[in-house]
Amino acid sequence: MNIYFTQIYVRRSYFGAILLLIALLAGCTPKTEASKTITQERDGVFAAALSRDGSLSLMSSASDDVTLWQLTPNAQIKFRWQQQSQNNVFLVKFSPEHRYAISASRHDFAIWSTQTGQSLGFYSIGQSVIRDIALSANGQNVVVGLENAKVVFINLRTGRRLEFLGHTQAINIVRLSANGRYAFSAGNGGDAILWNTQSAQIITKVHMNSRITQIAMTPDGKYIFVAGSHNQAKIYTIVQGQLLSKLAIHTRQEIFSSARFVNHDQWLLTGSANRKLRLWDVKTGQLLEQWKVGLNTKRRPASAVVYDATIDDNGQVISASSSGLVEYWSVHNE
Repeated sequence: MNIYFTQIYVRRSYFGAILLLIALLAGCTPKTEASKTITQERDGVFAAALSRDGSLSLMSSASDDVTLWQLTPNAQIKFRWQQQSQNNVFLVKFSPEHRYAISASRHDFAIWSTQTGQSLGFYSIGQSVIRDIALSANGQNVVVGLENAKVVFINLRTGRRLEFLGHTQAINIVRLSANGRYAFSAGNGGDAILWNTQSAQIITKVHMNSRITQIAMTPDGKYIFVAGSHNQAKIYTIVQGQLLSKLAIHTRQEIFSSARFVNHDQWLLTGSANRKLRLWDVKTGQLLEQWKVGLNTKRRPASAVVYDATIDDNGQVISASSSGLVEYWSVHNE
């Protein structure tokens, strides 16, 4: 009788383990059905961005238009801008409070008011190619990452300009704090550097043995995220400069195309060039949920880059991709 009971117990435990494994695998399988989809451009886009609250989206198309969309309560085009550049606009960003937007081509950039639609200035960078750009909350401070390894901080109101020379190779990503006092930059040299825009003094420096492809910074200056090209993706505390967590990446090679801290900095949203949109736990680095953004069937090859993602006030994840789609996704890891 004891033997029979043990056999049944083991059998039940075995099947229980199988069911648990199936459930875990199901949770790690990317979901592909968005709860809502807005088609902004049927031929795809060069660049796209979302405001932090998910109320606005910004996109650059092959027609050289920069289009601002009002997503709530109903999706509609709010303004359409022309940058008057000879090159395609490949970067679009919002200021932290989304009152301003910035668009950039290889050698110039423009500032726009998202409230009135007015152009607030057109600027040229002649010394090198622009690789990335960021805007402060008041729309007056800009940080520009260049191909010649320089990062340029500009106060557009006073004309003050500072060149940060802490990098040795081309800059890939730049970020700017809401008040414009701190810049975060990284590039092919493997260094991610947080520095003061008034003095160029280095505050925190993270080195990786590969080029750095993505960084992010929390609005309150608590955490930074740094990702390299060799499946290194880590979150650090800014004040102590200590490693908080490593993202549990199990794919062969993961290149992040976007990253943003959300949900009061408890989660990290990342996008990739292989359609993957992922939600991570900041403190543990564990994957909570993942999705695959939609495809535009007119585009070949059939893939999409996740340009940006955020969470709205209703707790839905919103993504903007190269397919020209803005998609809404339900979060089940509450």
